Amino acid sequence: MVGHNVAFDLGFLEAQGLPPSAVRLDTAELASILLPGAPSYALQRLAEELRSPTRAHRALDDAEAAALLLSRLFREASSLSPSTLEGLSQLAEPLGEAVAWFLREALVFRARMAFTAPAVNEAPVDGAPAAAAPGAAQALTRESIRGLFATGGALDAAFASYEERAEQIEMAEAVDGVMRDGGALVVEAGTGTGKSLAYLIPALRAVARGKRVLVSTHTTTLQDQLAGADLPRLAGALGLDLEVAVLKGRSNYLCPRRWHLFRLSAEDADEARFAMKTLVWREHTTTGDRAELNLLGSGEQLAWARVCAEDETCTARRCAMVRGGCYLDRARDAAARAPLVVANHALVLSDARSRNRLLPDVDIVVADEAHHLDEVASHVFGVRVTAAEIRRAVQRSSQSASAAAAVDVDVSPLRDAAQTTLLSIEETFLALGRLMRDPSERGYEDQRRITPALRGSDEWLAAEVAAERLREGLAAVQREGISILGVSHEPSLADAGAELESALAELRGLDAAVNRVVHLPPRGEICWLSLDQTGAVALQSAPAHAGAYIDRALARERHAAIFTSATLAVAGSFGFVLDRFGLGDRAATLRVGSGFDYRRQALLVLPTGLVDPYDATFVDQTAAVVADVATRLDGRTLVLFTSHSMLRAVHSRLGEWAEAQRLALLAQSSGGSRRQLLEQFVAGRAVLLGTSTFWEGIDLAGDVLRCVIVAKLPFPVPDDPVVAGRSERYEDPFREYHVPVAALRLRQGFGRLIRTREDRGAVVLLDRRLSSRTYGETFLSSLPDCAVAHPDREAVGATVAAWCEAG
Repeated sequence: MVGHNVAFDLGFLEAQGLPPSAVRLDTAELASILLPGAPSYALQRLAEELRSPTRAHRALDDAEAAALLLSRLFREASSLSPSTLEGLSQLAEPLGEAVAWFLREALVFRARMAFTAPAVNEAPVDGAPAAAAPGAAQALTRESIRGLFATGGALDAAFASYEERAEQIEMAEAVDGVMRDGGALVVEAGTGTGKSLAYLIPALRAVARGKRVLVSTHTTTLQDQLAGADLPRLAGALGLDLEVAVLKGRSNYLCPRRWHLFRLSAEDADEARFAMKTLVWREHTTTGDRAELNLLGSGEQLAWARVCAEDETCTARRCAMVRGGCYLDRARDAAARAPLVVANHALVLSDARSRNRLLPDVDIVVADEAHHLDEVASHVFGVRVTAAEIRRAVQRSSQSASAAAAVDVDVSPLRDAAQTTLLSIEETFLALGRLMRDPSERGYEDQRRITPALRGSDEWLAAEVAAERLREGLAAVQREGISILGVSHEPSLADAGAELESALAELRGLDAAVNRVVHLPPRGEICWLSLDQTGAVALQSAPAHAGAYIDRALARERHAAIFTSATLAVAGSFGFVLDRFGLGDRAATLRVGSGFDYRRQALLVLPTGLVDPYDATFVDQTAAVVADVATRLDGRTLVLFTSHSMLRAVHSRLGEWAEAQRLALLAQSSGGSRRQLLEQFVAGRAVLLGTSTFWEGIDLAGDVLRCVIVAKLPFPVPDDPVVAGRSERYEDPFREYHVPVAALRLRQGFGRLIRTREDRGAVVLLDRRLSSRTYGETFLSSLPDCAVAHPDREAVGATVAAWCEAG
């Protein structure tokens, strides 16, 4: 029996009296193994790739598509090397007889084809990069920035749709000057400016002058765009022979040693399936980058954590893979050679924390998406520890010790220490859990800040004593592990020994983290307890001010540092972000306009007649405005919330209306990934309700999105431990911290609307505090200069529709 998600279909067939099939071959399972990088394993998506569109869940169409897919999967399997097919066959037993049979047949077919296939001469590769033009680098440095960007200049000749932009030239000249003369520059460049080219061209000029440049982004999407598209295209256009290296964090790369151990120990079907999927992938990948894989669900994410190169103690002495076979080492070597490296903020800051183990020394740093630096630095230079993490590390140490020990070495002392420590883990986190008061007694739901008052209480003492016993247990496991390593020198145990050493290093890190939060919190550190959705407790900390870390990692010791984003200034002032970046008055600032005509393209709607956001009827008014606007626009509306509770309340009020209007009502709280929700929204006639992750990073250009509705001003939660801790730095925390944070967030939400020069739409702000509070002017003056309307709340839909239709 063959089918796509075959168990689902068999349930229906057996209900109709069909005898159960003993042998079931699932094309969804096979596709996840043999097509490890496919963007989706849905039958419809895979059928589209086979040029055989199918209607969803029509039985005959699905059966035909599954048959075509099976044929393709057999061809994919048959094209694998014999050693890979043999490895797959060895792993297939937990997946059942059908998969094992399929792989055996592919191996037989592969062997038969090896004898019958004619020899093929390799053809030259098309699309090889053009040779560098002689003197191109010198010409690049001689030409002025204005000349390069001008109509008729090098960029105009290279790009068919190129358009000269005054804002882009202004930014490029400022960046070029700082890269040449040295210093720090903070640049706000609105959407549509073309800021990537405005710093990449000066970066290429700096490279031509002998400088080494690092470009850092927040998202790997932008990182891949710069390294895979923009820079090669620019180098080709300018005739440059440019070597660009991409370097990501350790957890993005496969560790061959850890993967080999995982493959040998795979027992259940999920582990075997992941080992098979990555085995197929390893035949093709040259980077070992997880971005090439489609990891399914939390199970494969956890499996990846067991095979990634996150071990910071790797050396050539400990691992034979380090020289030649290690993907991370290859990426690091490429970065050491390249004059221009593209990385991400998490790696750059982590590398500064671990004293530059991955990134090479560079002269110039460009930080794009710089508004995320504070958030990333808080994560990188803070800690988060759970019972599950410590438990896994202890168990990993015990298992590794058994594998690494020579025949005559007694591992029972380590096993005993591990068992004792596992009990201490439970004792410690139960004591910490008792500190989480009832939600009704505090202003936040699942967090509690560890204040000096709490540390002085009797209830804290019990947790502190339990944590001390836990640390004694962790120390005992480490001592016994080191003892085993000291007497086990057999070459055959080298990989297992390296795994034990890695496990012990992980334990040391967790031990230090517990000590840091519970016993010896550093000065200027915010510590707190948190509960996840399952009720598990975590110990957490973050710096009260991350500016010094950001400055040291990106700016202080560099010839030049550029920080840029579309949202940095608050009411025209850079003071807030200069403090956040730790730059003080050392950096120059520049705010260049957007390439968009906001007065023509965007309408800011500030309704009258609305109640205060904390009034009991505000949710009803919000739902009524959303329904009015979306009815008139046939959907095409994004609604941004600051809390899941209000999102759910509005969602529940709109259900019947959406059904009556035949509109898709999409909500972040109703399941589905961010990508899936956006795909459904783009399909048309939809309203999307979102919280934090939808305020930025989504690009819905054109007619897809015509209105953004913001329910409340996005103030940070005052009782959040980090917010409360950081507020203590200010004389007037609300105006100096809360308002700037919220103003920047509002700008990001506003920015979802206009993405191209052809877009037109409205942003509706429902929070009446914009007009009733004195700080409202700070928010309004932070937004683009656009058209403004003040309709009554019952006329919002008509106002928005009229504006959209007029364009």
